[in-house]
Amino acid sequence: MFTRGMGQWRRQKKSSPKNPLRVSFIGESGIDNGALRKEFLTEMMAGVEANLFQGGSTGKTPNHSITDHKENFKTAGQIIAVSITQGGPPPNFFREWCFGYISTGEIDKEMISKDDVTDPELRQLMEEVEMAEPEALINLLDRILECGYSGPITQERKEEIIKGPLSCTHLSYPTDAAADLFRHEAI
Repeated sequence: MFTRGMGQWRRQKKSSPKNPLRVSFIGESGIDNGALRKEFLTEMMAGVEANLFQGGSTGKTPNHSITDHKENFKTAGQIIAVSITQGGPPPNFFREWCFGYISTGEIDKEMISKDDVTDPELRQLMEEVEMAEPEALINLLDRILECGYSGPITQERKEEIIKGPLSCTHLSYPTDAAADLFRHEAI
């Protein structure tokens, strides 16, 4: 239903959250008094989440697949807007930082947690830094510097090392590029 719904959505002439969405399903009789619209929007929101976003139960970010860009993000943004304004389900699947970024255009670094890091190597490094004793921390020096951290590498600075550039490096590409594209195409 998602693929067909996306195609149908792109073909409509009056796509605006202000225009009432009227839905009919092929092979089903019925007049849309709101239930069919809600069913359609529920299915479409589930499809948007499953096909255009990545992540787990703690939230998702836009998928960075090249095939998902532009048209799909624009259409998904329109579907989300209609769903919010016309009684469908809200997009409650965004990661908190991603929702903030899409809404405001700003990344609040305080909202980013270790759980937001999707790069397995970077996540492993963050865990190693967190667990490292003073002598072992120096062994991570090259990997820490590669991530862009340039401050003192000491036990007292472990939180800064983890929270600062390390936690934002995963946002540089492709995740924040996908979030940026989604923000510009969908809104």
